[in-house]
Amino acid sequence: MPFLDDNERREFVDLLAELPNIQLVAVRHFLLAGVPKAVAQTIRWSDIPIIDLQAIVDTVDSDSAEQPDGTWPITHVFKNAIRLARATALEGRIKALLERAERRNRPYRAQPQLLVPAPHTFDLDCIRRCANALEQPGKLFAFAVPCHNEHFIRAFCDRLQQIVGRQHLQFSPDLAGFTLYAADAASRPQQCAAKIAQLRRSRNKRDLLCPVRLETEKADEAQAQAQAVWSAVVEGLDAELADRRLICVFFSRASFPLPQNPLPVIALDPPRPGRADVREWVNAVIAYMAWDERHGDAWVERIVAGCETHADLEIRTVYSRLYDAWSLITDSQPPRPEDVLAQII
Repeated sequence: MPFLDDNERREFVDLLAELPNIQLVAVRHFLLAGVPKAVAQTIRWSDIPIIDLQAIVDTVDSDSAEQPDGTWPITHVFKNAIRLARATALEGRIKALLERAERRNRPYRAQPQLLVPAPHTFDLDCIRRCANALEQPGKLFAFAVPCHNEHFIRAFCDRLQQIVGRQHLQFSPDLAGFTLYAADAASRPQQCAAKIAQLRRSRNKRDLLCPVRLETEKADEAQAQAQAVWSAVVEGLDAELADRRLICVFFSRASFPLPQNPLPVIALDPPRPGRADVREWVNAVIAYMAWDERHGDAWVERIVAGCETHADLEIRTVYSRLYDAWSLITDSQPPRPEDVLAQII
């Protein structure tokens, strides 16, 4: 998976464009000092600085660029950029972006027992059937969950990585590349399948998890899109997977008749978190942070406020509040419990 998310990627390219003498080819090549040659050699250069910078970031921080030891080559680009921007205001801005990205990725690199309970440890009973199905022999698996919320999708993928083992399973968080809309052309599912095939051909030998979000509200359209993607994936990849597994998970707005050919898609229940789930997560965080338990009730009430009458709103808001709280807790400066409570809206 990439080190930077889409917004961070755009921000980093903009920051690189402000570097002194970046219009010089030699300076742009200097940014790659320390980057593995196998990665750097795949960059397509041009004579236009901004295009080169975009190519550097996209290539060095691609889905396949992460190294077997879990490190990201893009961090070398950050360090080289910081050297070029030394003693300027730009240096601080690049450092701030690097620290923010490192903080967001830190849970994946630390030992699980040392982590603050993350949002992906909340609820998600529906993932147990998915994990159990993956214990069966096979190389191609597909699942469908009638919930398309982006926070939930990320939590689902994080949780599955936790269960299967991150060293065995990679996933692409680039939902823009795996999102299908009602107005999409008939060729769009084929393009989605082609992108999955491209990820599969990376040098990384881990199993591949691909979340596919179906935005249409019509069950028949969702069924047709899922069928088209899954058929293209199976037909195009079955002979190429070797000892790797490919796992597709369709996240939709509503339930739809699941494709059964060429291989069956397994139905998973939508998430149904309740107050007890919120309390369990809050108590785990409070215990980890060694905070007074008296803060628990207020925190639970703040998270579930306004979320108990409409299922879709509940999922969207609850997970959003969990991630907001978690980002504050995992900051380099641990907050007070009342500070976290004040930030949950």
